Amino acid sequence: MKVQKEQTSDIRVVPMPFSRRQDFETAKIVNQAILFQERIGTDYAASYLSCKGVSVDIAIRVLSRPWERRRY
Repeated sequence: MKVQKEQTSDIRVVPMPFSRRQDFETAKIVNQAILFQERIGTDYAASYLSCKGVSVDIAIRVLSRPWERRRY
């Protein structure tokens, strides 16, 4: 019978303050969708995000709650 030894790590996870998005490709897609929403409409922007594989949660937040968008 093997006894598994519990390993501990010296690495601590420190939460980062709200910072700039690290996924630049998704950021570009989301920014393009916001422009599409302003110029063409929400339906088109939502379809664009879906085709690009952006999660539904992000798409809904970005397109329906602009006050929650990151501002840089």
